[in-house]
Amino acid sequence: MEKKATTLMELIIALAISAGLAAVTLVAFSQLDKRALESSARSIYVDLAWAKEAATLHQHKYLFVIDTADKSYTIGEDKNDDDALSDQEREIYKRLNTSVSVTPAATIRFSRPFGKSVDASGATSADTVITLTRAGNTKQVNIISETGFLEIQ
Repeated sequence: MEKKATTLMELIIALAISAGLAAVTLVAFSQLDKRALESSARSIYVDLAWAKEAATLHQHKYLFVIDTADKSYTIGEDKNDDDALSDQEREIYKRLNTSVSVTPAATIRFSRPFGKSVDASGATSADTVITLTRAGNTKQVNIISETGFLEIQ
């Protein structure tokens, strides 16, 4: 009866394959935070564009309210013009997987007829910057209030 043993060469080859797989896995996971940040920025961008378009289409004010403590945002039509979203007015609620901050205000208002960003009095507001942070990386979603133009930086 012959005994079969693992040769040194077979062990070295198995170790090399394992090291290669570990390296590929490490590279894939290192990009996870950047991809999550990019995903959050794109989600906000798309939802801001939707709110702007809805304000233009429905000829009514839409609110985009960011809760920085809860890392979430809510979008809805401000049907009663009270600058707040009741449960009946909320159309979209999303939680973010990143930290979020907003300047100058956490409530973004898109008004008719062109979907421009306005302040509480209805005047054109200052440009808004939404900053997302995750694992030391940042992304910004900018709203140019005069034109309603949106961009991700």
